[in-house]
Amino acid sequence: MLTVGLTGSSGSGKGYVSDIMKSVGIPCLDTDKVCRDVYMKGNECYDDLVHNFGEDILGDDGEIDRKKLFNLTFTDKDKYEQLNSIAFYHIMRQKKKWIDE
Repeated sequence: MLTVGLTGSSGSGKGYVSDIMKSVGIPCLDTDKVCRDVYMKGNECYDDLVHNFGEDILGDDGEIDRKKLFNLTFTDKDKYEQLNSIAFYHIMRQKKKWIDE
């Protein structure tokens, strides 16, 4: 099976292209959605992020507040790399599981 990664910056048309691919029957995994899902309470990624960045990244509902996490990590190169390392690990695990299925 050929696997293709569709990459690009925000607003570059990835969603548009993936919609076209889906419309002709090509299975597509939305890794932005996967990221949102793995950040949810009850997932290992959630636990890893809270362990590494503290409960200050949580909103009133106990879920990760993406804006708080962004504000904490965006201006600190080490924290930003740590965030990417954690998130990418869990996203790639989900991607592999999706492909295997």
